Amino acid sequence: VCSTFSPNVRDKFQFLVYSKNPCTVTQLEGSDKHQIEEIQEEATEIELDGLWKGDSAAGSLIYPTWRNNPQYFLSVKNPGYTQVTITLEQSESGSLEKIGFYLFSTPDFKRIIEPSKLIYEQEFRTVDLTTVDIELTQGNYVILPTTKTPSRERSFKLKVIGTNIAITQVQEWKMDIIDGEWKEGTDGGCSNYPTWQDNPKFYLTVPEKTKVFIVLQLHKGVKIPRIGFFVLYSKDKTTLRFLIKPRVCLRKITQFLILLIWRQENILFCQLRLFLKKGGSLL
Repeated sequence: VCSTFSPNVRDKFQFLVYSKNPCTVTQLEGSDKHQIEEIQEEATEIELDGLWKGDSAAGSLIYPTWRNNPQYFLSVKNPGYTQVTITLEQSESGSLEKIGFYLFSTPDFKRIIEPSKLIYEQEFRTVDLTTVDIELTQGNYVILPTTKTPSRERSFKLKVIGTNIAITQVQEWKMDIIDGEWKEGTDGGCSNYPTWQDNPKFYLTVPEKTKVFIVLQLHKGVKIPRIGFFVLYSKDKTTLRFLIKPRVCLRKITQFLILLIWRQENILFCQLRLFLKKGGSLL
C-alpha cells in the first residue's frame, strides 16, 4: 500500500520492485473491495516461583556472591524490537526487603559469572512489587532477581510478558572450589619479593581449549590486604612459563580492571576470564 503522510495529497509516483527471480506486479483497481486486517501476536505471560535461600540469597553486584542468585534464561525470538514486561514480587511474610533485578545479554544458556554484559539494572526499592517495560532486540538474555544485601531469605515470583518469548533455567558451569590459606611459610607476597613463589599453588588441567573463569575471594580478617594471582603454563608441574606475567598482572589489576577488585564488608574479590589451551596451568 503506497501512501502519503496526509490525505488529499495528489501527485504521480513510480513503484519499483527489484527481485533475484522474475516476479509480476499488478495494481489493484480502486473499485475492488479489500479489507486489510492488522495481525497482532498474542502476548505470552510466564510466571515463575523462586526462592532466595542459603547460598542463593546472594545479594547485589557489590557482593562477590551475587552470581549465586537464581538466574533465568530469556529468549526473545521476534526480529526487531519486542516490548517485554518484567515484574518481581517478594513474599509478604515478615518485613519487606529492598529488591531489584539485573538483565544481561548472553550468547548461551550458561549462568552469568561476570557482569560485563549487564544491559539494565532495576533500582532496588523496599516494595512488595517492582516492574519495568523494556524493549529488547531479538536475542538471548539472563534475568537475575535479587535482594540488595545477602542472606535475606524469602520466596519471590518472577513474571515476564512479551510476544514470542521463552524462559528456562540457566545451565550451570562445571566448578571446583578449593579452600586455601596464607600462613607462615606460604605468605610470600607478590612478585616484588623473592619469596613470592612460596605462595600456595594450584594445578589446573584442561583436556581441550576452554573458557575459564578464575575467582579468588577473601572472607576473613579485619584489615583487608591486596590480593591477586598469577597464571603460569606448565606441562609437568615443574617447568613453568607465564601466561600472565606478574608485573603485567598487577598493572591489569590497578589500571585495566581485567582483574576486578571488590571491597565490601571485609570481603575482597578478584577474577580473571581467559581461554586455556589443552594442558596444565599453575595458579
